Amino acid sequence: MILAKDSPLHCAALEWNEKRLESQLERCDVSAVDKGGRTVMHIIATRHCTFLDIINRVFPHETSVYNTDCVLQWTSLQYAIKSEKWFIVERLLESNVDRSGLDMIRQRAQDPDYIDPISYKLQSTVTCYCLSFYALSA
Repeated sequence: MILAKDSPLHCAALEWNEKRLESQLERCDVSAVDKGGRTVMHIIATRHCTFLDIINRVFPHETSVYNTDCVLQWTSLQYAIKSEKWFIVERLLESNVDRSGLDMIRQRAQDPDYIDPISYKLQSTVTCYCLSFYALSA
């Protein structure tokens, strides 16, 4: 919170105040960085965020997706991976974000506590797609 103190958009994302975040998105530059060099996407990537409409508003601004912060030199994709926010990782990958952050997954691929949730998420997503396809073709 200290790094974001002077950035109302970042503070709204950190506090996950939906109304305030919506309001700030309308008047703030989503590419703006806080004192740690983070964009609002870095912060959203660490939250339990399923507010698709809010995320979609942030994604059109490529600089907010590709920027690295000043502290860890991480992109928002790396923040999402480290925070195990697979929904956000999936959304970022769909936006053709720089995939260099995927090295974090490769480095820990042998750790079952880390890789099993990823595998489970992938299996459930594929199952949903298959069931949807079957329902449409029936």
